[in-house]
Amino acid sequence: MTMTMTPGEKRGKRRRPGPPAVPVRMTIKRKRKLLQIIAAGTSPQRLVLRARVALAAGAGDGNEKIARALDCSVKTVREWRGRFAVRGVPGIFDKPRSGRPGTHGPSARLAVVAVSTSLPPDGETAWSQAAIARRLGERGLDISRAAVGRVLAEAHVRPHKVRGWLNRADDPSFWAKAGAVCRLYLNPPPGTVLISIDEKTGIQASPAPILISRDGPGGTRAVSSSTSGTGPSRSSPP
Repeated sequence: MTMTMTPGEKRGKRRRPGPPAVPVRMTIKRKRKLLQIIAAGTSPQRLVLRARVALAAGAGDGNEKIARALDCSVKTVREWRGRFAVRGVPGIFDKPRSGRPGTHGPSARLAVVAVSTSLPPDGETAWSQAAIARRLGERGLDISRAAVGRVLAEAHVRPHKVRGWLNRADDPSFWAKAGAVCRLYLNPPPGTVLISIDEKTGIQASPAPILISRDGPGGTRAVSSSTSGTGPSRSSPP
């Protein structure tokens, strides 16, 4: 005996519902950290995707809706939604890999030094390497305690001997501007001379490198680039 299925029955068979979406609890603190990860220029794209998945899940969106909006698979959404639901923000980071430790670029090294010279956490007199790694992890930079120790040693920074702290706004745009200054030091445009000028001891040092280039037969052009902006000025011929 041969049995046939109606189109409606076939559609119902193809659209078998998957497991229900895992409920996610979103707090103000978690949301702020996820937004920092998305805004940070140092965040890998895979981490940004996971943060967007977590945000959408916290807003109550279903897995299929999130997958369509972010152009990824439902399996990906289900995995990172589940990890965020269990572990919070740390759950969207990759687990440490065995083997040779990874290397970190100038922006990451700058972030380590910046945290180590900032005001320590409440109740602490100085930053520990583990605390620095945790703080950077909250901001989207996956770095180990050992890597923090290597960066501090190479920079000759000892947090327990810091007697003053640098206070800066917790603004992702700061890191983008600071990274631009680092790249200017490392890769100055061809045919230019990069000069860094510090002021007297005890006075705030100028973070702005001065980039000098020829500007036609009439003179030279000095461009000062800093974390607060870029301001060109014109000078007379040497």
